[in-house]
Amino acid sequence: MSGVSVVIRVRNSPGNLRLATTTVRETAPEAELVIVDNDSSDDTAAIAATLADVMTNCSGTVGDCARTGAERASGDILFFMDADQRLLKGTVEAACRALESSEAVIVPERPARTGSLWASILAAERAWAEASGLGLPRVFWREKYLAYAAASGVAFGEDRIIARQVHQVAHSFIPILHEEPRSPADLVRKYYRYGRKHRGASGATDPLGHALTAYLSSVTTLPANVRVILPAVVLLKIAKASAFYAGSVRASTAHWIHTRARA
Repeated sequence: MSGVSVVIRVRNSPGNLRLATTTVRETAPEAELVIVDNDSSDDTAAIAATLADVMTNCSGTVGDCARTGAERASGDILFFMDADQRLLKGTVEAACRALESSEAVIVPERPARTGSLWASILAAERAWAEASGLGLPRVFWREKYLAYAAASGVAFGEDRIIARQVHQVAHSFIPILHEEPRSPADLVRKYYRYGRKHRGASGATDPLGHALTAYLSSVTTLPANVRVILPAVVLLKIAKASAFYAGSVRASTAHWIHTRARA
């Protein structure tokens, strides 16, 4: 699988990074492994240096880290993943085959832990997004990716800005696994933290009307086991959005108070 660079962005997560890189080496041994450390304050950067083919640092946002990794990579194909994700056998190969006739590829994402109602809800949420056409591509031709306008300074939603510049998107069929939060409360707290750091992402997310239309029009294409759990998925999406905007309002209020105090 020469010509493929797997790019992993990581921050303060050495344990997850070891697991992620192990799956890269086991399932895509010919791929170049590029690790971008996002200013870790622990020993993550030192560990990354022993694991990577190419190791670099970036002090910016997730989007900045992705572009830094793309610039340092030597492969013609970029496969982006996070430290809390795991590759299955054939995940990278299937995505690369799909890329042959497209500009970018959406790889299905599913929870690493299965067997619980919570995992089923998370899996259904991912499947619904992908069926709606709102899944995010993670595999690109490197030169194409570097030609896209960067989401400079955007702290959340930068992947959506990139996705909107892609004209031909294919879907792969072998998923990537994600170590999801262990409970709804953990997920809500995660999105609240996203909201707290939300800066300058106007236009990064899909317009509400467009998203609702896409989701509703795709319901009939979903398998029965996914459709039956959609009410719980809707509640989950409302909780995530509410937590995100609560965090965003909190951050904006704190910024306003700080600015007024300095005036």
